[in-house]
Amino acid sequence: MRLTTLEQAMLDGVHGEPKRIAMDGLVKLGRAYDADDMVEIGYAHVHAGMALYLHDVELVEDFAALGAIVAVPTSVNMANADTENWQQTGAPESLARLQQRAKAAHAKMGGSCTLTCTPYWAGHWPTWNTHMTSIESTVTIFCNSVLGARSNRDGYFAIYAAVTGRYPRFGYHLDSQRRGTHRVRVEATLDGTTDFSALGFHVGTVAGDGVPVFDGFARRPSLDELDALGAALATSGGASMFIVPGVTPPFATVNDAISGTPGVADVAARD
Repeated sequence: MRLTTLEQAMLDGVHGEPKRIAMDGLVKLGRAYDADDMVEIGYAHVHAGMALYLHDVELVEDFAALGAIVAVPTSVNMANADTENWQQTGAPESLARLQQRAKAAHAKMGGSCTLTCTPYWAGHWPTWNTHMTSIESTVTIFCNSVLGARSNRDGYFAIYAAVTGRYPRFGYHLDSQRRGTHRVRVEATLDGTTDFSALGFHVGTVAGDGVPVFDGFARRPSLDELDALGAALATSGGASMFIVPGVTPPFATVNDAISGTPGVADVAARD
């Protein structure tokens, strides 16, 4: 991989052990996916450190103890237990205490402890063409499809990206991957999040990890409906992006979304 002077310095440990560890992990990830270089990210949504697994919490704590500090705005994904009102939900105290430890570690690193899988509703709203990283499938598909940001569905590498402000250029960070693979002809009457969830779940079983392009909505879906559509797509399939022409930047038409993609599959969605 080609690294900038700053990226090489991080890898060499010039900027401290946390950045060295993080950059080393990202370089290995990039090499695994044949990435040519890194992109600068503007936002990260990271793993909370799930209290169901002690080592998950310790992993976050150990990184924070090294002095890791996030370099970009960073939100934290949902937790296993309510860290403030756990008694009211009937969660075991041991689980809540572990999750509190993980939350404290993220706060020490400068993360925003939103503890939600929909941080965009809490104000984390990356803009068009912002490179980002995300642990959460719903965040990934919403940001790619509705906001026009660029994200893969990541694991623990998301915190490495947050600390370095870098991520390997592969997957949905490339224009070539942000193209429609399935044309979905919507012939059903849809209204509300339940209908859009049902549509997304059906299409996800057909499109898998492809990029469905929706053609035929009678009206522009609301943000809540688009959120429900994406969450269902990512549940039944492995989709990280969908395209609604006129909604998903920069695609104005169906042809814009599928142009240059060989073998686009047709899918019908009827009442």
